[in-house]
Amino acid sequence: MERYSEDPRKIIFPVYNGKKGHPTLLPKSAAEEIFSVNTLRDIIKKDPERTRRIDVADEGVVLDMDTEEDYQNILKKKIRMQTGI
Repeated sequence: MERYSEDPRKIIFPVYNGKKGHPTLLPKSAAEEIFSVNTLRDIIKKDPERTRRIDVADEGVVLDMDTEEDYQNILKKKIRMQTGI
């Protein structure tokens, strides 16, 4: 949010180890514009300068949890982190 307040016109992506993650923070104008295009990618292709990548230390921004398998893998990773194994 701090970076967003520096330039609220930018579409902000968190980045972990060079990989773009979620959640994406959109200015109101971009959120409204999505209804006139197919995807956020279309907005970005039209004007790549509207984006800003913010490096973060939280791997969670790049983890998917779309399936039961994804969820189980995240649980295993969390247990390894907690136990140091």
